[in-house]
Amino acid sequence: MKAHATEMEPSINNTDGAEHSRWRRMLTSSFTRHRMEKLCPAIQQITDDLIEKMPPTSSRPCPCRR
Repeated sequence: MKAHATEMEPSINNTDGAEHSRWRRMLTSSFTRHRMEKLCPAIQQITDDLIEKMPPTSSRPCPCRR
């Protein structure tokens, strides 16, 4: 039985040249510094919630926690 390669849908990760540039133009405005900074509080809250839910046997000091 031969293994078949899975064909991926075109995206910014698997295209080059003009097609990659087209994807990049579509996505760039969504990933500005300002938009990413606005996500920080939500990301921090999700991270804190997940750390709090960790069982004590899995916990240890986490240097990334503020």
